[in-house]
Amino acid sequence: VNKGQLYVAKINKTRVSRGEHEYLVHYAGWKSRYDEWMREERIHVDNEEGRRMQKKLQRNSEVTEMAQVPVAGEDSDDEDQGRGINLNVPSTLQRHLLDEAEWILAGRLPALPREPSAQSVMYKFVSSRGGIDKAEETILNEMRQGIESYMDKSLGMLLLYPQEREAHRELMATRKNDTPSSLYGAEHLLRLIVKLPSMLLQADMPRKSMLALQPRLMELLRFLDDNKPELFLSEYDAPKEEAKE
Repeated sequence: VNKGQLYVAKINKTRVSRGEHEYLVHYAGWKSRYDEWMREERIHVDNEEGRRMQKKLQRNSEVTEMAQVPVAGEDSDDEDQGRGINLNVPSTLQRHLLDEAEWILAGRLPALPREPSAQSVMYKFVSSRGGIDKAEETILNEMRQGIESYMDKSLGMLLLYPQEREAHRELMATRKNDTPSSLYGAEHLLRLIVKLPSMLLQADMPRKSMLALQPRLMELLRFLDDNKPELFLSEYDAPKEEAKE
C-alpha cells in the first residue's frame, strides 16, 4: 500500500529495522528511483483478496488524495514548475501521512480538540529559533500568522477527509468562538504545509516571496519531524462500534 492505494510490486530485498521486518519493493511499470522500503503490514499478496482490497482503495480516491506528498518537479504544469517551490518532506512525516490515510480508511479519526493545537505548534516553532535577529523574528511571526490564516480558511474545504467532515461540523457548532487552527493539531497542520506550494501558486504570490518562504517552511518541517512524538498522535481513535466492545 502506497499513498492509500494498492500497487503491483515485487520484493527485491529484505531487512530488519528496529525489530521490524521491512521489504524493498519495486513497483511494476515505475523506474527504480521510486523503489522504497516498506513495513510488512503494508504489503498484501497478489491474490483474490488483495485485488478486492485494491478495488476498495480505488473507490476511496478522494480519501487517498489527501495522503499524497508532492514530488519535486512532478504533478505541475510546465509554466508552474518555473514559478513554484518544492518542499522536501522528511520520510517520517511522509510515513505519517500514509499511516493516517490507512487509519481513516479503517474508520479511525483523531481525537478533537487537539493539544497542542496548530497555533501552539507554530508558537513553539518560532520560540525554538533562538539567536535570530528582530528582522527574522518578524518574518517568522508573519509566516506563523499567514499559516494560521490559511488553515482557518481552508481546513473545512481542503484539509479534511470525507470521514472527518461530520465531526468537524459538530466541533465547530459547539466551539463557535474558536478557530480551526486552535482546535486542530500538527496532523492537519502538516496536511496544509504539503499543499501550500500549490495554494501559493493559485494565490499568485510573487516568486520572490515564495523563494523567501521556502527555507523557512523546510525549517518548520524539520521542527515537526524532530518533535514528532510530542506533537503528533501515535494512533487515532477506534470506530465507535469497535470502541464499545
